[in-house]
Amino acid sequence: KANAPRLLALDDGDQHISPAIIWACGLILLVLLVAVVPKSSQLEDCVVVGDLPVQAVRVVALNNIQGKMFNTYRWGGYLIYTLWPQHKVFMDGRADLHGEALYRDYERASKLKAGWERTLDRYGANSGQV
Repeated sequence: KANAPRLLALDDGDQHISPAIIWACGLILLVLLVAVVPKSSQLEDCVVVGDLPVQAVRVVALNNIQGKMFNTYRWGGYLIYTLWPQHKVFMDGRADLHGEALYRDYERASKLKAGWERTLDRYGANSGQV
């Protein structure tokens, strides 16, 4: 046993993990990551999940759909990430930067409150949501 590698060393009652164990665990994690992570064509479908408009963005981009869009608040950041600079969003998650007036206009239009059509006309946004 004297020649066996020391994996744990006791020092004043504390256990310390040997660097060999740390390296072995790191190697195992790396192998699992490479084996489990999907290839590039599958990566977007794996990472972009939930209720994001992935297919709608593809349709807009592939068909070169033009016009100012009206989008939901929660999709704004994703739309900026995927469609900017060709397309601008109406609102995104940075409401504090856009100001209270724009956010109130967004709420009026998104909740179809009285005057929502005039709001969209004022900003030149199409009434259909992306």
